[in-house]
Amino acid sequence: MRNRNGGVFVRSIAGDFMNGYEFQVYNRCHDGDVNRPVFWATGAIDDRQNARRLVSRDNEWFRMTIVANGPHLASWVNGVQVTDWIDDRKPNVNPRNGLRVEPGVIQLQAHDPATEVEFRRIVIQK
Repeated sequence: MRNRNGGVFVRSIAGDFMNGYEFQVYNRCHDGDVNRPVFWATGAIDDRQNARRLVSRDNEWFRMTIVANGPHLASWVNGVQVTDWIDDRKPNVNPRNGLRVEPGVIQLQAHDPATEVEFRRIVIQK
């Protein structure tokens, strides 16, 4: 089986496909060293900030917590903070092009047809 590859998109533009801030689900590291996660390992904010370390593993359930508070975005995997990022770009309706603080839809991604990713117990809090 190929490496599992997916993501959780937040503040996505309604009606657009995978157009938000993407928090990665990709359990890979360099040479088996969890302190050297690959780009973009689980919890990373795609194209913005890589995960500090790899906490999750394929074939094991893990908990990812995502916080989006104004321009501040952060993620935790199994209680370990792996990202902490402030989006200081100019405001833009499209979060791929600039800061978006407006609410949006949440999208779950399995990267390609060969990827098997499952999500459960999704909780959203204000």
